[in-house]
Amino acid sequence: FGIVIDVTTLPMTSQRSVANVVNTRAMILSVASLASWIFHANALEDAAFAWQDEQHLQEISSSPRIYQIDDFLTPSECETLRQHGEPGLEPSLTIDRSSGNVVPDPVRTNMQMYVSVKDSLEHPLIRTLVRRLYKLARMPLGHGERIQIGRYRIGEKYDCHFDSELRQGVIRSATIIAYLSDVEGGDTLFPMGQNCQVLAQCCSDSTNSTAMKHLHPKLGRAILFFSHDMDSNLNPHA
Repeated sequence: FGIVIDVTTLPMTSQRSVANVVNTRAMILSVASLASWIFHANALEDAAFAWQDEQHLQEISSSPRIYQIDDFLTPSECETLRQHGEPGLEPSLTIDRSSGNVVPDPVRTNMQMYVSVKDSLEHPLIRTLVRRLYKLARMPLGHGERIQIGRYRIGEKYDCHFDSELRQGVIRSATIIAYLSDVEGGDTLFPMGQNCQVLAQCCSDSTNSTAMKHLHPKLGRAILFFSHDMDSNLNPHA
């Protein structure tokens, strides 16, 4: 502001005025160049991560579209995310299919927290992770929800459900699950048309359905699945 006042109040023939104009322009160009460099650096980082992630992408199913990536997160990143999420864990809620309200429900018994918008923008790891997740899901930035960090202890569960709840206007075209620890048991299950209303029956090792998809948690592994097909219809097996 001091420079602007000086430029507008002193005669244009003043050497000081000319110098201030030059300095002002230099500062503007410097800030613009820095912003451009930061944007370019982020784009290069995004491209590098996207290329790396694509190399490890493994198709699990074509309908619904399900993909798996091992080592999506490093052990150190997993530990950082666990420590970040643990203090804010609360009982999980679900969307009531009739009212649309977010309420406790016995179908979901784990704990979870939502990463804040501030941390999504400023946390060194999380802000990079957010961009990676959008790139992986092929979604433009800003077209998703905040990251959830969840914890499942022995016996806790989330019964079979759709991530998209069309009757309530909740349309989630893609979901990414990243596992932050190794576990014994506790798969992510896609019934693929099998009756899994009693979840324990489908989680048993004795289940003889070859169509059912059991995705086992592994430290750093990520699962990407699309709830909707390319024609935008909800896939009945998602």
